[in-house]
Amino acid sequence: MVKQEEFLWILYSFVEMTNYILGYRLIFNQKITPNKKKILIFYSMILIVNVLVLWLKLPIEKAPLAAGIGIFVPLVLLEEKRLKNTLYYPDVYIIISIVNACTMYVASLFSPLTQVQIRNNDLYCVIFDATFGLVCVGILLNQKMKKRRQEYFLELTTSQYVMLTAELISAYLIISALQYISLQEAFTQEMNELFGFFVTVVCFLFILGTSWLCISQRKNLMYQKERLLVSNYLEKQENYVKAVIEKDEVMRRFRHDVRGHLIAVTNLLKEENVEEAKEYIKILNENMQEGMQKFYTGITAVDAIIYEQLQDSEIDLVWEGNIKNVPEHIELYDLCTIFMNFMKNAVEACKELKQEKRIFVTVKRYEDKIWIMEKNPIEKEIVFSSQGYPMTDKKDKANHGFGYENMVRTIQKYDGAMKCYCKDGWYFMEILL
Repeated sequence: MVKQEEFLWILYSFVEMTNYILGYRLIFNQKITPNKKKILIFYSMILIVNVLVLWLKLPIEKAPLAAGIGIFVPLVLLEEKRLKNTLYYPDVYIIISIVNACTMYVASLFSPLTQVQIRNNDLYCVIFDATFGLVCVGILLNQKMKKRRQEYFLELTTSQYVMLTAELISAYLIISALQYISLQEAFTQEMNELFGFFVTVVCFLFILGTSWLCISQRKNLMYQKERLLVSNYLEKQENYVKAVIEKDEVMRRFRHDVRGHLIAVTNLLKEENVEEAKEYIKILNENMQEGMQKFYTGITAVDAIIYEQLQDSEIDLVWEGNIKNVPEHIELYDLCTIFMNFMKNAVEACKELKQEKRIFVTVKRYEDKIWIMEKNPIEKEIVFSSQGYPMTDKKDKANHGFGYENMVRTIQKYDGAMKCYCKDGWYFMEILL
């Protein structure tokens, strides 16, 4: 039979791992892998490791063991396996530890139990450890029920990461010192609990304030980037409108002179000057094509971006469908972001081709959803990331590869999906928005 202490030991590890996952989701907006098999294997390995430790009676405490296993959460269970997510692990661990310590001090103030008694009781440890996870689940469920995307999360620069991590470590050491002092009975138990509560709350609020500052800086930076992009979109739209006016002027002049041109061609044919008539018709056709302005989506701002991407290129764009009536919940700015990035990538890919340079795009609307499919020929192998998106092959990788990231974030904003794959010498990208 499994003893209660052993069961609570294993349960503590399961709760702690779940806290780490939810911490990444809520604090850093990192999604969990959809691979259920991988999740099941991970929790099975946790069970095996804990059973082995208990069976072999290894001199390891449950908290350090759980902390050690937790480092595999960003490596295995997160959808995006990046170095920064692994570096975020100490922050996630310390934030959860501080929240748990704060709840224990609160409980000790309003119950006959002391903070030391709570920490030394396996059942209480599991209950208070689950507090963080329950709060996270409540917040995430509330967002889902109200269909709101997560706006407040940390996305740190290097300097912000160093600053926040230093603060977290300092707060963790202060709280650990307080817990150690409480064991020495240097003060009365009431003083220990009260002092510990206030110090823990101050540390928590200080970290919360720093986190809020980081979030505000990120949102401000994003706002500045959006302003620059909007300005860029408006410039492209202005150029597009000017081009439309110029084309319209050319067509008006052509229509004005078309009767005279027809008379000239008729006379050439009457005189049996067939070759001259053909050449004349060819020139007429070229002038007519020059005056024709192509329309794609039916949305001026988006068409302006497509027009700008194709300018001064010998790439043939084959377009099918339109989306004149955009669903109300989709912002024009986001639509421009998607079309600008995938058209830019497609044009850059075609410029490297030796064969026929052609891009095929199909757009359709299904109720409140927009479906986009783009394909272009490829001559070299494309390497895909673990998330299924093409990786940049440019040498300066630090300053490239953001196009797909911007598209993914925009698509995720509307709970959409993007699929990229290669087949029979063609690259395909499908987007459901």
